[in-house]
Amino acid sequence: MRLLKWLNDRIVESHTHIPLDAFLIPVSVFSQNIWDLLSLWSDLSKLEVHSETTFNIVDFDDTLFSRYEQLQRNEFQDNRGEEGNKFLREEFGFRKFIEEFYSRSRAVKRILWVVEWQTEKHRSLILTAGMQDLQELKVQSLDISRETVPVVTVDSSHKKPLKMIQYIIKTLGFVPWKIIIYEDRPECFQWEMSALRQLLPRTEIVIDKVVLNPAWSLRQIKSIHQSIYQVSWKK
Repeated sequence: MRLLKWLNDRIVESHTHIPLDAFLIPVSVFSQNIWDLLSLWSDLSKLEVHSETTFNIVDFDDTLFSRYEQLQRNEFQDNRGEEGNKFLREEFGFRKFIEEFYSRSRAVKRILWVVEWQTEKHRSLILTAGMQDLQELKVQSLDISRETVPVVTVDSSHKKPLKMIQYIIKTLGFVPWKIIIYEDRPECFQWEMSALRQLLPRTEIVIDKVVLNPAWSLRQIKSIHQSIYQVSWKK
């Protein structure tokens, strides 16, 4: 697949996790919504696996778009997390924020190509955490077709694995042959990997941890650290 080859030269390390020896495996002590995830097994098991189909899960901030420039500003360094959200909404303003820092020309082009290239065998979802109205404005700044590129926002990153499974059940309607997750902070998926591998034993899951250079750099992606979770069993 040509699009993936464009990213391969950024991979600095790749670790393969062997298939599971058994279907039931210990649950990580870090798992935050394990029972919510496993409760979806019945619905998920009814879906067919579509061979040779790749489903890309793409984060937005610091994956599809670098935040390096904005974080050099004192007002954003001093206001992070909930305080940062309050500062943006009540003092700086969403529109001003988008106009100053977000545009299609600043997006990470190689990952944007992955997002926009939607075919029967290659599907993508932008899955981002934050304030929904702000995240929507960020995506709009990229001038991408919302009819072909779906966007889902959760209020906390630890809810991403659950939302991904719900999207597969309710929207995709099939189990993808491979899932590739592009994230700058993939821990939210890694913590739930035990549950995900139980739910998707016939799907190879790849996590590409993306490290970006500053937004003005010609080489936007500094490196990709890859983890491959092999198929557990075949039917």
